[in-house]
Amino acid sequence: MYSFGSASSSLGGVGGGRKRSNNDNGNNGMRVVEPRVVGVENYITHNGDFEFYRVRDKYYDVMLVQGWLENVLETPMPATVDSAAIAGMIDLLRTQGSFALSLRYALCLTLSNSKVESDPAVPYPTR
Repeated sequence: MYSFGSASSSLGGVGGGRKRSNNDNGNNGMRVVEPRVVGVENYITHNGDFEFYRVRDKYYDVMLVQGWLENVLETPMPATVDSAAIAGMIDLLRTQGSFALSLRYALCLTLSNSKVESDPAVPYPTR
């Protein structure tokens, strides 16, 4: 399994705070929303080729994507096969419920200057 856990655990206070609720007794309609660590496992079955990935209308080959994923996810590739790159991309793309992972996704893939680099000039802020 190609895993990433540093951003979700290191930003434990992010996303907490107060949220309105009509069901709270004695709290003036407010309830505390606590951050929590939740394990997520992606099960990938792969029967095909992962040759390229497109970011901002530019295509990058899998070898460059693998080097980029090692930097972005701060995890060495477990193997040089394209299935490991697919698993890494799923780790990057799956952000539901995590502010830190959503921020990492936005920084890596949605900004006007987002691009795939195996050795970026500035490190990605994942911690």
